[in-house]
Amino acid sequence: TPSGAFSLQASGLLASGDKRESMASLEEIAAFTLDELKQGVVQGLASGPIDIVMVGDVKVEDAVASVASTFASLPARAPAAQPM
Repeated sequence: TPSGAFSLQASGLLASGDKRESMASLEEIAAFTLDELKQGVVQGLASGPIDIVMVGDVKVEDAVASVASTFASLPARAPAAQPM
């Protein structure tokens, strides 16, 4: 349907062609290699921002202690990019 076709392209159009908001074409997908995928995943896990969410009956002091003993031992990462 026209609505379905628009919904596939709308995000990219509204984001001025930003590739992060667009669906890749079949040609782009076919040209992508597993090594490129692996490189992207490894890089993201190694240096990307980390969000920590705790749900449930957790005391602030316990949450801080838990994070300090685990995630705080990771090397410092660059700050996350701020939206424009």
